[in-house]
Amino acid sequence: MTRPGRNQRCSCGSGRKYKNCCLLRPIEVVYPSDKKRYASETAVGWLMEHHRPAVHNALRADYFGLLNEEGRANLVDISDNVEEAIHSNAKEWLLAQAQLTLRDGRKVRASELVLGRGGPLLTRDHRSYLKTLAASPFALFEVRDSRANDGILLKHLLAEWVRDTWMPNSKYPGLLPGDVVGTRTIFMDGWHLAGAYLFKPRLGAIVRDAIFRLLRDPYLAGSKWYSPRANDLLSRVVIGCWLRAVTTPPRAVQRASPR
Repeated sequence: MTRPGRNQRCSCGSGRKYKNCCLLRPIEVVYPSDKKRYASETAVGWLMEHHRPAVHNALRADYFGLLNEEGRANLVDISDNVEEAIHSNAKEWLLAQAQLTLRDGRKVRASELVLGRGGPLLTRDHRSYLKTLAASPFALFEVRDSRANDGILLKHLLAEWVRDTWMPNSKYPGLLPGDVVGTRTIFMDGWHLAGAYLFKPRLGAIVRDAIFRLLRDPYLAGSKWYSPRANDLLSRVVIGCWLRAVTTPPRAVQRASPR
């Protein structure tokens, strides 16, 4: 089933326009040929079929809840490209780290439900991808180089010992040296980005400094950036900054910029 236009009636049957109803909900399931996307779509589709209220609640509270009231109101006016990026990143977040509160009150990671007994039918490759996604920590990278044939060269900003890594860039052709990316990196038939929160250099530097301050906070004393507690907090900082950036109207950005 395809997604309705923002001004069309919502497919959920509420009678309201899509932009005023299910805009915050995951997109309907499709089945593309790419096996990694297929695994994600299959998993999200199963979650929506079996745990729809819990998925909606997690997205509203823990993902879109990072926006203030004004930011949530601005979601109805975003471009199609931004809307698609938000939905894509929200799905990766759901499968990588979201905790769902089930009807019986239990809190369970979405990935455990998908990969556990009674989950969707998945091939070995699909299960391997989803397991790797759920186990991969969220990190921050700087683009050091960008080449049409080679992709993008990423420097890990949280682990200096990690060597710079080339990534394919067919999905994010606009990335340039100096840009900052919040993402999970997955190695399956080569390195890939699982979700991507993209920042231009100026905003990327602000996000980077905010993460460094967070990791020095006494609350996280002794915690590594990849520990569950620290990683959850740093991902919230990055995702929140990105959501606010992409939902801020261009005119508001211009007015806020120093002259």
